[in-house]
Amino acid sequence: QLLNYSLLTNRDFLLGVAIVTIFSSGIPGFFMVISLLLQSGFGFTAIIVSFLGRVHPVGVFIAGVVIAITSVGGQVAQTVVHVPAAVGGIFQAMMLFLILASDILVRYRLRISPSPATGAAT
Repeated sequence: QLLNYSLLTNRDFLLGVAIVTIFSSGIPGFFMVISLLLQSGFGFTAIIVSFLGRVHPVGVFIAGVVIAITSVGGQVAQTVVHVPAAVGGIFQAMMLFLILASDILVRYRLRISPSPATGAAT
């Protein structure tokens, strides 16, 4: 027998079961609320931070600070100057694309050399 049925008539046992049930259901609920409130609206920010930080711990920290400043700056600009809400996101996207474009241009160097026949640059 897994549970002694006489325990169900014991008031202290039932009180302990109720307290454990309440606390056990409260902890996952707390973490669910915290995760929903802390993660809402960030989208792909972590991907942008990792690209800007070059997947290096110090670089990721600096990139996280820069992205946080641009996010807060975009919100302040929206409130004070009445610019659209997407301005901060557009600025972050421009930073990301410029960093990725510079990586491509460094990896695949474009060299301008004169044409052998005409002497003009190609």
